[in-house]
Amino acid sequence: MVSRIFMNRNCKPLDLGSNYSIQSGQNNDQLAWLAPEVERDSEYTTAADIFSLGCLYYYTLTNGKFLFCTGKVDPMTIQQNIIADRKKSEDEQAKELLECKNDRYSSMDLISNMVRAKPDERQTAQSLKSHPMFWEADRKMRFVKVVRAVQDEEERHKSKIVENALESVASNVFVDWFIEIEDIPKIGIDFVNHIRTNNYLGKHYVNNSKKLTYLIRMIRNYGEHKHFNLGDGITIFTEQFPKLIIEVYKVMATFKTNNKLEKFYLED
Repeated sequence: MVSRIFMNRNCKPLDLGSNYSIQSGQNNDQLAWLAPEVERDSEYTTAADIFSLGCLYYYTLTNGKFLFCTGKVDPMTIQQNIIADRKKSEDEQAKELLECKNDRYSSMDLISNMVRAKPDERQTAQSLKSHPMFWEADRKMRFVKVVRAVQDEEERHKSKIVENALESVASNVFVDWFIEIEDIPKIGIDFVNHIRTNNYLGKHYVNNSKKLTYLIRMIRNYGEHKHFNLGDGITIFTEQFPKLIIEVYKVMATFKTNNKLEKFYLED
């Protein structure tokens, strides 16, 4: 048994029960789901279940596609690919996980950590629970606010360690966030104009539109002060910048012992 808790295609928790099986068209051949150490008849631990769950997770979220299938669906070929750690490219995964919308890159990160070739490098069942893939909008918003609070604290101490860490991944999230938010459906242009005419920080936002720290600051400020109707305050941005949460989460893991951040990285 891999796990009772899985996800449905809308990326929400789903209880599959203890007898869930995948109809793969190959007589439910287990070769498509087995961890490499199991394929090799080596000793294995519960980490093998995490690997199998990652494969099943990908299959479910992509409506029946196999992560380790790079051609015709064939269990023996998938088995060989698993042993060789040969899976689909990140671009292919992103396309196949498109149904997850703003969570597709979080899904990719989660699955990648579940199907690592070395068992001791895989996430544990406990650590999976704190992954951003399972966060609702309110937790994502709280995370952004906490990251900004950590930055504020750092600025008071005249340090730039957190800022530099965040800016090191900015190019993974956007090219120019101020220009890109114009593409937000229905409100983009009005929102950009609203920011531009903001007497307090408008000029700073425009002049720092390639800095992730300023995008985070803007999301926090607009989320707190309700200057503009942005719904829950975060989804509109994660849809426009689908790598935002996972990139910030990964880089801020370096600082997870901070008492403000630690609750987002707890493993129990």
